[in-house]
Amino acid sequence: MFLKTVKYVLNLLASDESSSLLTYCDVGASGGLDSRWAQVKDRIYLVAFEPHLESYENLLECSKDGGSASFYNTALLDQPGCKVLNLTRKSQLSSVYKPDMQFIRRFPDPDRYEVTSTAEVEVHTLDQLLTSGQIPRSVDFIKLDAQGAEYDILRGAQGTLTHQVLGIELEAELNPTYQNQPLFAQIDDYLRGFGFRLFDLKRYFWKRQALYVRSAELDTRAVAQLKGQIIFVDALYLLDPAYLPVERGLSPKQALKLVAIALLYGYPDFALEQLQAMTHMGLIDEARALRIQQSVLAQLAATESARAAGSLARGILRRLPGRNHVARLFHWLYRVCSPDVSMPSFTAYSSDHSLGGGELLEQDEGRDRQA
Repeated sequence: MFLKTVKYVLNLLASDESSSLLTYCDVGASGGLDSRWAQVKDRIYLVAFEPHLESYENLLECSKDGGSASFYNTALLDQPGCKVLNLTRKSQLSSVYKPDMQFIRRFPDPDRYEVTSTAEVEVHTLDQLLTSGQIPRSVDFIKLDAQGAEYDILRGAQGTLTHQVLGIELEAELNPTYQNQPLFAQIDDYLRGFGFRLFDLKRYFWKRQALYVRSAELDTRAVAQLKGQIIFVDALYLLDPAYLPVERGLSPKQALKLVAIALLYGYPDFALEQLQAMTHMGLIDEARALRIQQSVLAQLAATESARAAGSLARGILRRLPGRNHVARLFHWLYRVCSPDVSMPSFTAYSSDHSLGGGELLEQDEGRDRQA
């Protein structure tokens, strides 16, 4: 929703000097750059880590379309050295932790977690790579998807978290899918000590194998609405200057980057609050802050106008004779023009809303969208 303002803020940083680009650190990068960040890939510097060699090579191949980036075929943890990587049938599930198959077998498709081989990989800490200069720039945002090793990686980034990082998006389990892995509660408690606060959670649910015994007799649409057990979450943390440790302050560039990150994830309230506070502290120029504020408010007004127009159109349609035929026609056209869109299916996995997303109203729908 606020992409125009985000690009404006990032352009301000880039116009000062190229080293001011926002640095996005992607740990566990086999899936490629997240679509949210891909919208601004020409205005950020990407630092990507992927220890699985085949996934790393695929990542390099898919990243030839340009952009400022550094790629590392190495693993991050809390101590440098070597570590055994458990390579699973589904490569994205490979981990330095062994899968907890006793738990996983209670759910459908457990074979994707089967360890097919192992590989010894070189391990570094994020602090080590930054202090040695192997990563040539400070890190502003970290995305972590390390299959149970997120807490370990953060423990190896204490200096980075203390002085550099402004936001973190990570995957964390509430029920262990890997043996002896740290869980969400440990990660949350650890990050709070650095001034980070939880802003959003996207929950993931698994339905047990027992439900499939009589699946042929069940209504697939009804089953699709079942949550199952919550297994893991995607969590978004932002640095809240109100809770900064005494030893940490923010530079003017970091202040602008924090505003851009908040807007990219759809939090105009936090962004405007920080603009006001940082302008008062002299971190952001008043003229710049005013222009950013006006841009945010203009986009909010435009969104509200679009919603009002949509509401009016729906009201007219409800009173239109033959409205059901019109609705079926539009649905048919949508299906024809979007052949990859499938109807809800009987699936063991579901999740709720995406992180951030720029929604103005709180969403508590009581049921979960299909994964």
